[in-house]
Amino acid sequence: MTSALDIQFSSKTNEFALELYKQIISSENKNVIISPFSISTCLSLAAFGAAGHTANEMFSVLKYTDGELKAAVAQIYGKVLKDFSANPTVKIANKVYVMNRYSVKA
Repeated sequence: MTSALDIQFSSKTNEFALELYKQIISSENKNVIISPFSISTCLSLAAFGAAGHTANEMFSVLKYTDGELKAAVAQIYGKVLKDFSANPTVKIANKVYVMNRYSVKA
């Protein structure tokens, strides 16, 4: 069952991912492949090891500013990672965009 905190965690993690992508593509003129989930997981671990202003800044970047959500983040990550390892499924979707002036051969 999905709780309100799970939904809030998912929403805030997506906000972090979108902001991260925006920052990266605004400073790079290249194709970029990153895993925002991996980055947010590592940054969360570091934030829990930090204290005071540093921890607050890290949680702010991650969008985990709600006190109740901050308290639940470690537990939610534990649940998510447990689910990943229990049901390993990879779904991949690809899409190619081709300019109209080019033809595609099958």
